[in-house]
Amino acid sequence: MKDTKIEYQKPKSINEILLVIRGEILHQLQIGNDRRLWKDVNKDWANKKTNYTNKSKDNIDRKQNRIDDIIKISQEIIQVSNFDRILTTDEDGQVDNYPRNTLPYFMKQTIGAKEKDLYNINSQKVFMMIDEKKLMLDKSMKRHKNRNLNQIRKVVSHHRQKVKRK
Repeated sequence: MKDTKIEYQKPKSINEILLVIRGEILHQLQIGNDRRLWKDVNKDWANKKTNYTNKSKDNIDRKQNRIDDIIKISQEIIQVSNFDRILTTDEDGQVDNYPRNTLPYFMKQTIGAKEKDLYNINSQKVFMMIDEKKLMLDKSMKRHKNRNLNQIRKVVSHHRQKVKRK
């Protein structure tokens, strides 16, 4: 019986991994639309993986596995955000775990009375722009409220000074 040398793999910092996942999510949001992720990410990922690369000790294979896993996790997070779930498909490639009588937002054809094709929409990009506008509006409103409050304080202070002089 041969003595095999066992290596212990050190864990990576969770903060570093989360930052990498955040960066990958932002990258994924920039390169595509919602319908690009209307698929079973797990099947695609399983087709990419091989036992040779999974069990390899080569640093290049390890890094590639980590990159592939981060891409998969990022796509799944975006799916949960866009579709409220991680999608799975049947043998025919049809999504089989989406609620009955509901469609994802990118399949919507009208907004109000206007017809608008949302087939190429990137809803997360739209939400990010809306959030930025809300944040800017909140900041300007806060400044505006403070300005009004300061003016009220000046008037009250001025009035007090007049009352004390009399």
